[in-house]
Formats: sequence, C-alpha cells, structure tokens
Amino acid sequence: MVFLKTLFAVLCIPLTVTSDTYREITIGILLSDTRFESVVDETLTTLNALEQAGEGPKVRLKSIVMEMLSNPIESAFAICKDFIRNGVYAMLVSHAQEDNNPPISVSYTCGFYHIPVIGLTTRDSIFSDKNIHPTFLRTVPPFSHQAVVWADLLETLHWRKAIVLSPDSHNGRALVTTLRQETNRRHILIDSNYVYQVVLHSATDLLAPIVNQDWRVILLYAEVWDAETIFEAAMNLNMLGSGWVWILSEGLIDIAPVGCLGVSLEDGSNEVAHIRDSIRLLREAVVGLLSKGYILGRPPDNCSIPDDQTWRDGDYLFKSIKSTSLMDGQTGIVSFNYHGDRQQPRYWLTNVQTHGVVTIGHWTTDNGWVFNVSLKAPGTTLYPGNIEAPDTTGYPGNAPGSIVYPGNIYKKPDGISVKTHLKVTLVIETPFIITQEMPSGGDCSILPRDGSNVPVSDMSFLDELPPNRLNRHWSRPFKSSVLPCKRHSSNGDTDVYCCSGYCIDLLVTLAQESNFTFELSYLYPNLAGQLIEEYDMVTFTPNSYWNGAIGELLYGEADIVVGPLTYAPKRSSVVDFTNPFKHQGFTILVKRDMPESSMASFVRPFDITLWLLILLSVHVVAFILYILDRLSPFGRYRVSNSNRHEDDVQGLASAIWFTWGVLLNSGIGEGSPRSFGARVLGMVWAGFALIILASYTANLAAFLMLDRRGTELSGIDDAKFRNPSRKFKFGTVRGSAVEQYFNGKIEFSTMTHFMKEFSTNSPESGVQSILNGSLDAFIWDSAVLDYETSKNCALKTVGGLFHRTGFSLALPKNSSWSSRMSSVILNFHEDGTMEKLDTHWISYRKCPTAEAEPATLGIKNMAGVFLLTAGGIATGVILVFVEMAYKRHLVIKQQNELASTALSHWKTSVNRRYLPTAAIAQQ
Repeated sequence: MVFLKTLFAVLCIPLTVTSDTYREITIGILLSDTRFESVVDETLTTLNALEQAGEGPKVRLKSIVMEMLSNPIESAFAICKDFIRNGVYAMLVSHAQEDNNPPISVSYTCGFYHIPVIGLTTRDSIFSDKNIHPTFLRTVPPFSHQAVVWADLLETLHWRKAIVLSPDSHNGRALVTTLRQETNRRHILIDSNYVYQVVLHSATDLLAPIVNQDWRVILLYAEVWDAETIFEAAMNLNMLGSGWVWILSEGLIDIAPVGCLGVSLEDGSNEVAHIRDSIRLLREAVVGLLSKGYILGRPPDNCSIPDDQTWRDGDYLFKSIKSTSLMDGQTGIVSFNYHGDRQQPRYWLTNVQTHGVVTIGHWTTDNGWVFNVSLKAPGTTLYPGNIEAPDTTGYPGNAPGSIVYPGNIYKKPDGISVKTHLKVTLVIETPFIITQEMPSGGDCSILPRDGSNVPVSDMSFLDELPPNRLNRHWSRPFKSSVLPCKRHSSNGDTDVYCCSGYCIDLLVTLAQESNFTFELSYLYPNLAGQLIEEYDMVTFTPNSYWNGAIGELLYGEADIVVGPLTYAPKRSSVVDFTNPFKHQGFTILVKRDMPESSMASFVRPFDITLWLLILLSVHVVAFILYILDRLSPFGRYRVSNSNRHEDDVQGLASAIWFTWGVLLNSGIGEGSPRSFGARVLGMVWAGFALIILASYTANLAAFLMLDRRGTELSGIDDAKFRNPSRKFKFGTVRGSAVEQYFNGKIEFSTMTHFMKEFSTNSPESGVQSILNGSLDAFIWDSAVLDYETSKNCALKTVGGLFHRTGFSLALPKNSSWSSRMSSVILNFHEDGTMEKLDTHWISYRKCPTAEAEPATLGIKNMAGVFLLTAGGIATGVILVFVEMAYKRHLVIKQQNELASTALSHWKTSVNRRYLPTAAIAQQ
C-alpha cells in the first residue's frame, strides 16, 4: 500500500532532484498591512534569484498575499477559499499589536489540515499549547517569556522580593507561572496574589494593601489602558515616590512616570525583518527536507477532504521548520524551542528619565543583562558584585550614565521598607486581651497588672480555696503590663482604655527582643475579621471585602494584629501568620455535674420496700423467738419456779432487743434465747444480718461513685452532636474560625445547621449561656476555655482537642516582620517564656476533680444519720420521762392500793373489835 501511494505520488508529480529542476512552493501570507506586500515580493525575488550550489534541490517560492481580516470567521473562510484552494505549503501570518484578535482561526484551520503556520508578531501564550495549535510556530517569544527577563533583572540588581500585578487572563496566568519557576530557581520571593479583572475602572482597592507591605518592587504586566488606571491610583497612594521600584512589561514605557524601568523585545514590532527571516527560514526548511530525499507531496487544495486524507507530509514540513535555525537573521538568531516559540530573543532595558526614555542595557540568553550605564549613584563607590556602598542621600536632576528611580532618585532602592513603629490592632478576648477603663488620672500603670479588677477575671475564688491548697494551686510569678489603647467605635468615636493580658505581655517582650515600638488600638464591636461577600445590584458584579481586624490590616490601618487569632485558609490567602505563640485546638465546654446528695443519702442503697421488709423481719423474728422460748420446756419461762430473778425470764421486749442487736452487730451477749429451736433461729438471723450489712456497705460505696458522675460526652463525635436534638443545645461564636471550620466539613453539615440557632455573638456570652443553662455545650478555642475552667470550677472541658491549630500574630502579606517575629516566638517557646505566660494567664488554678481524689462522705451525704441519732436521743429522753411518769403513776397506784388495803384491814380489825361489844350492849 505504501509502495502504491509512493508510486502514485511520483507519477502525478514528476519531480527530480537535479540542479536543472525547481520545486515550486506556494506560501500563503496574511499581513497586518498591505504596504508590506512589497517586502514579500522583494524577498521572494532575491531568494529565487540565488543559484543553488552543488547538486542539491532547487526551490522556487511563490506567494499569495492578503491583509489580515479582523473577523475570525471571515479569516477561516478566507483560508479555505483563497489559500488552501491554491495549494499553499505553509502560512505566514501577522497582526497589528493593537489588534485584540490574534490569528487563532487561522491556526485552527491550518492545524486541522496539517499546514504549518509561522506567526510573525503573535505573542499570546495560548499558541505555545501544541494540543490546541499543533502546527503553529513564531519568530517572537510569548509574552510570558518576559518573566525570564524580569527574574534575571531582579537577581542582577539584588532585589530578592517582588510583587506582581497581572490581569486575570491566559497571558497573565502564563507569565506568573513562568515567573514562579524562574524566581524559585533563583531563590527570589514573589507575591502574585494581586490579580485584577481586565479593563480596570479603579485600581485603588488593588494597590491599597500593597502600601502596607514591606516589599517595594512592583512588576507590572498590563495593557496600556489598565496601566494608565494603575499609575493614577499609584500616584494618589504615593507609590511612585522614593523607595519604590516599578518594572514594566512591553508597551508601557511610553506612558510610565519618571523612574520606571521597562523591558522591550528587540525588533519585536519590526514586521519587515520578521517577514524576511520567516521566508528565508521556510525556504531553508524545504530545501533541507528535500535534500534528505524526502518527496514532499502536494498540500490539500480544498477544505472538503475527509480526515483520513489530510496532508500528512505537513507534519514533516512542520518538524523541518522547527529544527531549522537561521544564524544571520535580521532579528538575530532565529530558532525554535519544543513549543515552537522563538529561542534566544534579545531585550532592551529602558528607563524613564526627566528628559525622556533612555536605553540603559540589553539582555541575551547567553550573557544575561549587560548595562551601558553605571549601576552606582553619583558620588558612591561600587563594590564587587555590583553592591553599592550605603548612601542615604539622593541625587535629583539628570545625571548622565545613571539609572533614575521613582522620586527622581539615583541611589538604587533596597526593595523593602521596614517600619520600626507599628500600629497594632487588638482582638479582645479574655485572658489574651483584657480591657479596663482608664483611671481618672490617665495613668494605666496604677491599675493591677494582673487585671484582677476586671469582672471577667475576678479572683474572689481565692476565698473559696482551703488554706492548705492556696499555695498549691495558685501562682502568678510573671510581671505583666497595663498599657493605654484606643477604642475605635463604629460610630466614629475614639476613647482611650487600658489593656493588659497574655498578648500584651507577649507584645512587650517581642518589642524588647526585636527593637520596635508600637501603639495599641482595637475596634468596637470587636471582630477578628470575616470575608463579606455581596452582590452589587447596580453593576451586577460580586463585591467582597474583609471586616474587623483583618480588614484593618488589609486596608493599611494596622501593621500587625495581636490577639487569639487562628489560622484559616481564607485569612492566610490575604495576610501572613507568624509561628503560633499558643498551640491549641477546639474543645467542648460543659457545666460540671455536681453530686446529687441529700440528707437521706445513707438510705439510698436499699429501696424503701426493702427497708420496710427488714423492719418487719426484725419484729417477726423477735416475736417467734419469744414464742419458741416460751413454749420450749427448756425456755426461760419453764425455769421460773427456780431461784432466778424475774429479769432473767425472756419476754417479748428482750427478744426485740436481741434481734436488733444482732442486726446492728452490737455484740449482744445477754438475753439470748435458751431453747434449742430459738437458738437455731438466732443463728439464721445472724447470717441474714451479715448479708444485709455487707450488701448495704457495698451498695453505699457504689452510690458514692455514682454521685461522682463521669463525662457524659465522649467528644465531637458523640451521638448528641452527630444526631442533634433540642434536648441537647450546643453552639459556637458566629462568624468565628470555629464556625468556618464546621462550615467546611461535609460530615458536620447537620451539626452546622443546628448550631446556627444557638450560636452566640461572643465567647463571653457563650460561657454565660453554659452557666445559666441555656446551652448544654459550647465549642471554642481550648486556650480560652482552659482559662474559663480555671476561673470557674463549675465548668469543665470534655472530649479532648480536635482540629489542632494555634494562635498567631497576623501581618500584611510579605511583611519583613513575619520571619523575624516567627523566629523570636520560637525562641520564646525554647527558653520557657511562653510557659510562664501560660502559667500566669491561663492555667493559674487547678480545680479539684472527682477523678483526682477518692470519694468521701460529706455532711450532705450523712446528715440523715445525724438527724436519726438526734431523733433517737430525743425519743429516748421522751421515753424516759414517759417511763418516769408511768413509774410515778405505778408508785402512786401502788401506794393507793396499799392505803386502800391498809384501810380495809383497819376497818376489818375495827369491825371485829367493836361490833361484838355493840351487839352485846344492845342485848
């Protein structure tokens, strides 16, 4: 099959490779202006007139020239109608730089038919993607190649940090990607977060956060109209003055202010030179392909051929063009890389000075930057490595042979600006930041340094601690500071308060170690910062902004945010965080369960029914003992005719006394039953009493353990959280990092929805809700809740930590203070400073826990026993008086009976003595 195809091509195209035969190659050319058509004709005439040396193949070039159409659809139709129909082997295409419609349709159409396309002035980065533009090459590098030149310039001038302003476009993203690769290789830091939408109406919001940063080198890639807007905003923000550096992309130097640096591609817009180089390169590629014996088949002559019959030889021609180099081109060495982009381009570096734009250097791939001016300021000494000697003076005016920087300064800026007086915005939360009213004298130093006069840190609990525990659980060895701070209210008022706390002490220590001063302020209402996303109904565009302390940082009102600020992905995308000064996580606060003791706690081991049965058993057994002893022939009642006293006879009262004595283990030795049957019953009763007493003792201990209730919640995965109900209410603080954490977890979606109803506006109100019972659980930062449990032993944390994070300081993006403060904080962790702060402010008291000490009986548990004893005493006293009264009654009764008996005897004696005498006398 291959043989037949080759034979068919040979028969249809009778070509030879002898010196007398010319191969005619048709080239399609789309120009940005028809005035360049004469350049094409001149070049073709010159090349066709050259004689071929040796026996190699000869090529005659022919062209079809048209002007580039602005409509992409019309351009695609023109390719088929005017070029492919005439059998073009390759296309040369150009378009004006001000034209926003690159030849994408031309590349798509020719790529489908495997026809190579050489772009003359096309710079868009999308053409480097060979999946989309498989047959496209160009004699210029893409716009993104400027990133290589920028990175080399930063390295040469010793600027190690830079900020990139770029549009949200394919070219902008490609440039940033290339710049990151180049700067990472050179260990240069860049901030590429400043991306703007194409066609800027205002650049103030874009540039305002940069003013508050320390980095002062700006790399600007923009269209002319956007650059004008950016320069206007930069002027208003004083970003074009001394200390700043602006490095611009191509095409912006003519509108740039004095002091800006710009790069431009050499011959980048010289379309005449690119036309001549491209035609020469194409001819040499065809000659090289034919010289290798390859038979180049005819290209397609219509756009209706099926996919399997497309021009496959076009791929070989494309590869031949890409591998061909033109060493003496009018635009320099013309060669292509793997993506078909121009290799080894040359750039110029220009500088806007008061008298105009001056070229100050050039760049090549092999040599890098070569300057034709001095890098030193007039009057300074240049040291090896192009490092200037320190010089604090500027040199206004025009100094020939020097670079002018913004502010008409000739000394090279350092590229960074380090502030030594910082504006600090505080995030108020006890115990990290505690506010107190300013004393009447205006001196905060007279206030207690530990904040003890603040209601939330009231130390009245010291009165509740036993004297032997005071020194064991209380220690505040750290000296803290109380400093003035301004409170900025939302209504515009500013008041002065006094601030102290964990973070104030940390800030003072940091300032001493890092040599900076500061001024304090905070917002009211107090907010750490939340991203507010809105939709502008006027412009129909989304609008988002940060409020709170983060907003103060972003919009230049603060240099650092100090407080219990947690890391969050959204926050970290706009600000820098130091190393955590306090490692912590999220945990759960609940109210401590107190033992449910009562005066009748000692009777709880047995049910009331069991108590009644025991009482009944005592008296039933006593009665049976009495009956057995009474009926037995050997019982006490059967020996009553002996010489024993009546008290030895066992009655019912003695039997009751015996059964109670055995039950209560009182060691009764008297009044025991005498009959064998009664003694057997007594032994059984003793066993019963032993079991009852052992059961009571064991159950009483068990009830004491139950009074010391264990943790009811196992943690965040407890069923009460995963399956929420209104019987168990829990929440957190609205808009906080904790709420953001739950919002970002799909597995917590049910919890998140449930918590919204019960979440509070501040941590303080959340803690208070736990105390008053309106919340059953409160989820918050462990450090804050540890402080609350130290302050109030009625609270406790349960379930351990989850989502371990830390509290950090927040600074503007790329602040030079970020790394310094992070290093100092690490040193504080190592030398014990942070431990002292923790002991002083957070874990200053250890509440006694039921788990730490053995269970003990208190007065509440055994009050009933004492009351029962008191009742027994009172009953005994009453019974004594009753017995005394009863005894007196018996004595009186006995005396009356004796008197009555005596009187009866006397009467009888009298009657016996006097009645007979009286009878005789009557007789």
